[in-house]
This record gives sequence, C-alpha cells and structure tokens, in this order.
Amino acid sequence: MPLKPPNDLEEGMILASDVCNLDGQILFTKGLELTTRHIDILQMWGIPKVEISGEEEEEEAINLDQFSPAVIEQSEELVNKHFSLVKSSHPAVEIMRKICILKKAKQIARNEKK
Repeated sequence: MPLKPPNDLEEGMILASDVCNLDGQILFTKGLELTTRHIDILQMWGIPKVEISGEEEEEEAINLDQFSPAVIEQSEELVNKHFSLVKSSHPAVEIMRKICILKKAKQIARNEKK
C-alpha cells in the first residue's frame, strides 16, 4: 500500500491504516473514505504521509511532458527562486531542482483543475 502526503490525496481515497497525531491519538480510522475536509485536517495536523488502500506503489519518473508549457514555465520560475543561491552545476543539485519543478507543476496543475 502506498504512503501519500496530504497534498497528493484526493476525495474518495480510502485509508489503509489508522492515522494518529504525534501524541498517538487516532485522528481517522482505517477504511475511512477521505473528503476534502479530512485532507485539510491532515494538513493542519502536519501528518507527513498516510497509507491508501487499493493502489499499488509505483516509482515516479521525472517527466514534465504531461504538463502544458505555461505550467512548466511557472513551476521553473517558482523553483528557481529557491535555487538562486545554489550552484546548479552539480548533478545532484540539478536532479533535486528537476524533482522540485515536477512537484510544483503537479501542484499547479491540480489547482488549475479546481
């Protein structure tokens, strides 16, 4: 079962395990069908990831081809601000920058659909 951060959750997904806060109190029980309100609560509590049932965990490739040029450009602008003081000539830094651009593009595209 994959672990997903609250930003990647969608309405209708089903929890595969109980979700607890830092004190160990149960916020949501296994089998709960998520609503936007549940997702908001997970974000408010700072829950890093939850286990979702019915989905196979998959390796995510860095692929910006699925996004419009406008979304890619906007993502790059936002991410490049954070990397402005970093030497991007190092391969590891460039990979991190590309991952951040992909994540930001997903977030922008998701917000545009709403």
